[in-house]
Amino acid sequence: MVFQETILVTDAAINAETDALEIVAGSGATLTTRTGYGRPKILAAAAWCSTNDVEKVTIHPSGYADANGIPVPLVGLYAATSSFRLADAKLCVPVELPENCALTMNATSETAAGTVVYGWILLEYPSGGKMQSTISGPGYVRRPWEHGAALTSQVQAASTAITDLSAGTMYQPCGVGNVGVNGATAGIVGPAFIRFTNPEMEGANLWIPLCNNAAYCAGLGKGIVKFSEVGIKMPVFAGGTNFTTACIGYTAEQPQGEIEFVVNKKLFP
Repeated sequence: MVFQETILVTDAAINAETDALEIVAGSGATLTTRTGYGRPKILAAAAWCSTNDVEKVTIHPSGYADANGIPVPLVGLYAATSSFRLADAKLCVPVELPENCALTMNATSETAAGTVVYGWILLEYPSGGKMQSTISGPGYVRRPWEHGAALTSQVQAASTAITDLSAGTMYQPCGVGNVGVNGATAGIVGPAFIRFTNPEMEGANLWIPLCNNAAYCAGLGKGIVKFSEVGIKMPVFAGGTNFTTACIGYTAEQPQGEIEFVVNKKLFP
């Protein structure tokens, strides 16, 4: 079992320059890797932009021998009609980092566009958590999810709890997505992210990007983030208690979607 966490960074106006993205203060994360959990690896990284004027986003760990940095594989647009395949965010090989290592994510624009960029980095630590790869089932269920109110931009807020997970059954989240705004009238402008906050997470700031329902989207989009395709691992949660989540986003919207779970019981009589 491992411990996973993410880093969220942003810049509101990249204008014909290379700029270092700053930590999203409301996300609870930092730009320095933890100590005491072992040497972490970067598994995946992505960036979402408000215009098509940013092509290159890179990660620069302190002390990294190559000045060109680590490429961010997935760089795309965000909009109510945009989606993405988070599987494309996986690095070709995980990059191991030292503990207490400062990270910088740079974004480059070659035009005077004033582009907003949001960056996401997935880290895995070898110890200190109960997160594991998706279990084998045998059950598979979904639960509708919604934030419950309009988000305040870049402020983490608790979402509506899921209250109907059955006692005596174990649930492991394995996907989130099919997202839109409350009322199912459009996709979210985004970017927006969800995290699970039950005690089993042990305080991990593991933010998962919310992926618009592909029916809203004009181009390529899968509509849902499958954790196994990205390398996201999760603990197993006990039913019979509320399943609690939080959300953070760049725009003041009220997201809704669904969460997929693998369960440890057969669901036929």
